Amino acid sequence: EWMFLCACHPSPRECSAIDYIVHTLDATGSHLNSTASFPNRNTIPHIRWQDIWQ
Repeated sequence: EWMFLCACHPSPRECSAIDYIVHTLDATGSHLNSTASFPNRNTIPHIRWQDIWQ
């Protein structure tokens, strides 16, 4: 049985594969809909991807 270290919790903890996938998709969706990262939905700012994922 595989366990994945999930960073979606306040402190990283082990999650099952399905929970890890759900947490990752949820966090990605939240980040892409964040007005802090993308204030204007019509244009994407010209910044490096490394700066977005900090």
